[in-house]
Parts: sequence; C-alpha cells; structure tokens
Amino acid sequence: MQQIIEFRINPELYPSVKKRFKRRGNQKIYYFPGFLLLIWLIISVIRFGDLIPFFYGVVFCLPFTLLTFVTNRQIKKELITYRFIVNDKGIEHIGAGVNFKFIEWVDMDYFEKEEEIWVIDTSVSSFIRWFTWNGVIIIPNEIEDREALLQILDAKKVEYGSKQLVK
Repeated sequence: MQQIIEFRINPELYPSVKKRFKRRGNQKIYYFPGFLLLIWLIISVIRFGDLIPFFYGVVFCLPFTLLTFVTNRQIKKELITYRFIVNDKGIEHIGAGVNFKFIEWVDMDYFEKEEEIWVIDTSVSSFIRWFTWNGVIIIPNEIEDREALLQILDAKKVEYGSKQLVK
C-alpha cells in the first residue's frame, strides 16, 4: 500500500512567502515602466506645456503596469494551491501555474538555503538545474509540518544513499 503525505504552506504565513515569490520572479521590473511614466509626465508638462507626449508614454507603459496586476493575482493563486506530495516513489511539486515537478528518492538530495529547503535531482547536471530549474523543488520554510518533512527527507536520504553535491 502506497503512503501519500501532502504538505501545504501555512495560510497565516502567505505574506512572507508572497514577498519571496515576487523577488524570485523579478516582479519589481514591472514597476519600472510606471516610474518612467511618472517622470515622462513631469517632463512633458514642464518642458512642452501640454499632455500629448504623456499619452504616448501611457500607451507604451500601460501593458507593463497591467502585467504587474496579473502577476500579483497569479502569485496569490499559486500560493493557495501550492502542494508538496511525498509518496513511496519520490516527492512531487504541484500547484496552479506551476510546472509539475517530480524527483525520485534514488536521485534526491536536499539542503537548506536561507529561508527555503532545496530538494534537487542529482541525475540532472548542475548547469541544467541552474539554467532551466529542472530537477529543483524549492520548499519554503513556512510549510506546515516542516519538521516532519525534514525527517522524511533525512530518512529517504539515508535509505537510498544520497549522492553528495559538488559545490
């Protein structure tokens, strides 16, 4: 019989995880067009005395500003559906808007980095993991039953003889 354990992010801690997701997604770059639009408004009113150049700036910057709101909504939806499923074969990462990821226990290694647990697939080269994020599952520390997950990962690491990372 297959044992399945599901881990989710603690709903009370969504704000701290959301902030980290935004940082990872480089969402701040979406605010840059809004900043440019504000500067363009000030320059167009002071220098040209009319608002016609400003409207060209609005047409250029509006799609980027709307993209920011869409990204915020997607991050919230992603956090609510974020799950990590541990079964007899390996660990899975499932969520809305997230690519399905699965790492078998035989190829699994993990380490704690800053505010997260990184579970990696040692059968995937480190360059591919870095470049495409294939073979990497990042688990935030705000997950419910974090200690239980770490105990499972330690037990599987010992059971399957994890390969050591070359850093």
